[in-house]
Amino acid sequence: MLPNHLKIALVYDSRSTYRELGYSEIDCADLGLDEETPVISAALEHHDHHVTLIPGIKPLVQQLAIGRATEWDLVFNVSEGFYGTARESQVPGLLEAYQIPYTFSDAATSALCLEKGRTKLLFSSILY
Repeated sequence: MLPNHLKIALVYDSRSTYRELGYSEIDCADLGLDEETPVISAALEHHDHHVTLIPGIKPLVQQLAIGRATEWDLVFNVSEGFYGTARESQVPGLLEAYQIPYTFSDAATSALCLEKGRTKLLFSSILY
């Protein structure tokens, strides 16, 4: 059972980070707005949870490599990824490998649902 006051890692992708790396606004259109992360963090902290901000998959990998995952009760994942057809499933896949509980869809569901053609193919084979 989880404690009332959780230590939560909030993994997110920031438009401004990718814009600073030279990507266009169009390249970053699928990413959440920069204003969303502070609001989510504040809401979690309002409920007496401790929040650690992790700005994307590469910083998450660094944190996992140095063993920081043992400090978290849960990962609140709003990372959308940036590369590849399974980009939204990359963070859940890492968290599953490390057996870290996280919010929202698992890696397989995220990978399937991001690619609408595969999703339609699967559902058409189930329905008929």
